[in-house]
Amino acid sequence: MNFDYSHPRTDVSFGRGRREEIGDVTARHGDDALVVTTRNAMQEAGFLDDVLTSLDEAGVGATVYSDADPNPTVADVVDAVETAGDASVVVALGGGSPTDVAKSAALALASFDEPPTVEEFWGYASGERRVEDALPLVAVPTTSGTGSHVDPWAVVTRADERAKVGFGGDPLVPRDAIVDPEIADEMPERLAALTGFDAFCHLNEAYVARGRNALTDAQALRGLELVNRSLRRSVEGSAEARDSMAVADTLAGFCEATSGVIATHALAHAIGAYEPDVAHGRALASVAAEVARYNVENGDDETKRRYGEIAEALDAPIADRKLDAPLAVDAFEELIADLGIDVSVGELVEASPEELAENAATYMDAATANNPVEAEEEDLLEILEEAY
Repeated sequence: MNFDYSHPRTDVSFGRGRREEIGDVTARHGDDALVVTTRNAMQEAGFLDDVLTSLDEAGVGATVYSDADPNPTVADVVDAVETAGDASVVVALGGGSPTDVAKSAALALASFDEPPTVEEFWGYASGERRVEDALPLVAVPTTSGTGSHVDPWAVVTRADERAKVGFGGDPLVPRDAIVDPEIADEMPERLAALTGFDAFCHLNEAYVARGRNALTDAQALRGLELVNRSLRRSVEGSAEARDSMAVADTLAGFCEATSGVIATHALAHAIGAYEPDVAHGRALASVAAEVARYNVENGDDETKRRYGEIAEALDAPIADRKLDAPLAVDAFEELIADLGIDVSVGELVEASPEELAENAATYMDAATANNPVEAEEEDLLEILEEAY
């Protein structure tokens, strides 16, 4: 056995009510914070006030940016940087989108003397420039799906090129994460379903990805067990289940940081590039089962065995993990139906399968290369035609 494992450097503080510690934690990194959050949800629930009060009591000044789009654009990042003033630390209060903007803003604030143009920042997102520095980041997740509070990745969209890309590097790993499931209690049922399905995808993708290793295997399987036990009950509003999903999401972030994602995320990003208003979880739900089917039908024995183990973690009636690997596809479809998020690609986007396949192959080539089975553009097209 021979592998490399990059453990995230985030100090995780987990527990109900621990948002009260945000001020003291943030003060370790700076005395002037840019707080990035959503437009309405955190204000209406009172959690933004909790954060600002904690920062004030710890002597940390705060400027709030709350205008990020659900699929944040590079323009959102530029706007956040222009808002930041003299920020020396960034606080992300939200799900994946605010955290993506926060990470990107932390990068831009450390890398440019003046707010960058869209073109200048796109150099990082496109991979033309290396991520070498960022302001310290404190992440406070409000959903249980993206794992971005413990991973090094950010996702941004450039609307004029229909490009939705993931990029990153060690400087984008949050220094601290405050995981307070009381915040996740406020998620509406549909948001719990969509973000929880994202966590499920991160876990199952990590388990079959070419970048997997023995340590992420253990985390992924444990996370899948938690998802199977808790996601449906989380959608129903169980506080205990939402605690468990917060753990599963954190495990998913650890896995994603090292093992990465596969064709499922590549295709979902292409859908989001064409239709920015489509929730990421819905895009994933439209392709996840077909990607699993493609991988099971075309994968080697090890790939089949791993899908069999995923099916087993989802309580499928497995007799032989390799031979029963197709039951994983059935388990995916059953979970999607139970969550009420079953949808076809054609219902989400007007772009053709050919356009989506080209987009995924162009902008998410690292994810397609990480797929356990070769996934060239023509293979992605085959998957999309079945999912359309």
